[in-house]
Amino acid sequence: MKFSIDTGNLLQAAQIVSRAVASKTTIPALTGIYLECTNKNTLLLKATDLEIGIEHTVEANIEEIGSMVVPAKYLIDILRKLPNTEITLTTTPEDNNLTINYNQSQLSLNTFPTEQFSFLPNISNTHTITINNELFSNMIKKVSISFSHDITRPVLNGALFEVGDHKLTLVSSDTYRLSLIETGLDKDLEEDLKPIIIPAKALMELGRLIDKEESIKIIIDNNQAQFENDSIKIRVRLIDGKFPAYQNVIPNEYSTKIIADTKELLLSIERATVISSDENFNKTCTIKLEVNDNIIHIRSYSPNIGQLNDTLIADKEGEDINISFNGNYLIDILKIIDTDKVIIELNGNLSPGIIKPYESNMNYLSLILPVRS
Repeated sequence: MKFSIDTGNLLQAAQIVSRAVASKTTIPALTGIYLECTNKNTLLLKATDLEIGIEHTVEANIEEIGSMVVPAKYLIDILRKLPNTEITLTTTPEDNNLTINYNQSQLSLNTFPTEQFSFLPNISNTHTITINNELFSNMIKKVSISFSHDITRPVLNGALFEVGDHKLTLVSSDTYRLSLIETGLDKDLEEDLKPIIIPAKALMELGRLIDKEESIKIIIDNNQAQFENDSIKIRVRLIDGKFPAYQNVIPNEYSTKIIADTKELLLSIERATVISSDENFNKTCTIKLEVNDNIIHIRSYSPNIGQLNDTLIADKEGEDINISFNGNYLIDILKIIDTDKVIIELNGNLSPGIIKPYESNMNYLSLILPVRS
């Protein structure tokens, strides 16, 4: 195997696939990056932890076809320290070394046997959706705040993915919050797709790696999903299990509706959480919202830090209310509201609140449980 490529191009490609490299594994080759010279101008790179796999192709000058698996850490560290020039990489069947020639110098790295490297199985085109990646990235961003990290409930470690009635729905929940977003699709799938759960890690990597100007193809079969564009493929095992019936916890009506300036409310709550961040006194970072007529009083207190009483003007419909929330959760939600005003719908001080953008063309909401105080 022999090919030449600019250092920067190979480094960028290696960094992309390295996000799927296994960090804890009993298979040493899975800590490496698989490189394969496939034809006269294409180098294929792969990495996987057997839950998520990333493939990336990059142009290179291929002199001899072949493949190898190089330890990801050492390959990337070396590439970072090489001059930004064309380098030549060579392996021979007789040894397990990768030789890198640059300028008038040379170095070698040990490699893993290619037969020890395995990748996720090929995916069948059972269901295919094409969607604008900027739109899909925005959907991922909206639900990412509610991803759960509780390993005892794996069905919450990702997002529910539903397709039907010419729309795509993503839902996530950590049991304290729930985020839901919908967007229209040009056409429905030809065959019914049962709801699936896509791991959070795959969705977050997708948002980072794929150019927002492109469209993305989503391919789904029985237990895998693949997201791809012209040069990158992200393949992932779906989470096995049934997502909770989220429709049952989203209220259909409200007794109090507030419309407030998003930025003013966010800044006020950020100030309040400075006071309520005393974990010795307030482990849930609780802040209080008291709504009387068209005035919102935002209060927080800590005997070790101080107290705050902010006053905001807002539009209110319905009953006055006093309710407490985790301030950090409110901040997470308000930071991803992309409209000038925000709607808060409440049903008493013990029921979940709904927060959503005001006059938005995207159907998005976050549900948040109150804190008893």
